[in-house]
Amino acid sequence: MFFKIRKIVFLSLVGLFSIPVLGQETTSDDPFVLVIDPGHGGADAGTLGTRRTKVYEKHVVLDVALRLEKLIKDNMKDVKILMTRRTDVYPTLQSRARLANKNHAHLFLSIHCNAAANSQATGAETLVMATERASANLEISKRENAYIVLEENHHENYKNIDWRERLGIGINTKLLLYVGVVEERRNPHFLVDIIESLPLDYKLVIVGNGPMYSDVENRVLENNLSERCVLLGKLSQEELPTLYMQSDAFLLPSKYEIYGMVILEAMYFSLPVFVSETAGANTIITNGKDGFIFEGFEKRMWIEQITRLLNDEKYLKDIKSSSFEKISLNFTWHKTSELFMQLYKSTLK
Repeated sequence: MFFKIRKIVFLSLVGLFSIPVLGQETTSDDPFVLVIDPGHGGADAGTLGTRRTKVYEKHVVLDVALRLEKLIKDNMKDVKILMTRRTDVYPTLQSRARLANKNHAHLFLSIHCNAAANSQATGAETLVMATERASANLEISKRENAYIVLEENHHENYKNIDWRERLGIGINTKLLLYVGVVEERRNPHFLVDIIESLPLDYKLVIVGNGPMYSDVENRVLENNLSERCVLLGKLSQEELPTLYMQSDAFLLPSKYEIYGMVILEAMYFSLPVFVSETAGANTIITNGKDGFIFEGFEKRMWIEQITRLLNDEKYLKDIKSSSFEKISLNFTWHKTSELFMQLYKSTLK
């Protein structure tokens, strides 16, 4: 479905974006190869706009990109067009560049919507990324990539890893994620029960160590589930953001949680969360709106809800938007400190 677009300021970044087209030799018979890159996507919402609707930058630029693709195809038959994404997914920065290099692209076009403090702004904006504008350019870059961070020094620590390529997980495979201690309290065998019963196009990735790690690993090996379930061990905080972004859902069948920081992390990256009923989950999640809470460990109920959501594009989009919005507006360190100061000042009156 195309969105009606009115009075939106577009920022179209046209260039090679440091994408070297290696060893390219063309002839007059070769088609002109254009890569169209709808910016952001998936967990990376981009600019949130007024928040009156749940249409973010990632939705608008995808719509524009698809319209542009059709326009060029209808009028320029000699141009070969490649899209970095056609749906609300997050292709890593490396995979976008790799697509252009692999196909010897002549031009890489990345489409973004800019945010402006002036609500009356209309028309188009051009930004020249020259050396004399280094400070302003840095601020633009930081804003464009702010979604991947939870700490201030993200530009030093962020590791852009293509986990799907590293683990041999295809783009159409649904990746389920667990992050945490592999212990009895977190019910890791229930995770294996779930993936064992799901269709073959689902894959489970378990991140973390713990007293039950070897037990779960042995079960995976003995039941020939190595292609369905991957145990990565403990990862650094710098490696986790891209794994969150490239996953399709987060599972936490814990027997009890005091709070659940890992739930906040998953929701921050717009990852649908499926969790058992605990004090932490009940505090954070509105069941059915920005996540799913299960009263027990009835495997059939978990599987039905997971498959139903991941096969319902509209509902999935709503859940992703709601989860990210809840965390970004209520649970970030900045927002929490702001609320704490308000509470503190109110006690002084």
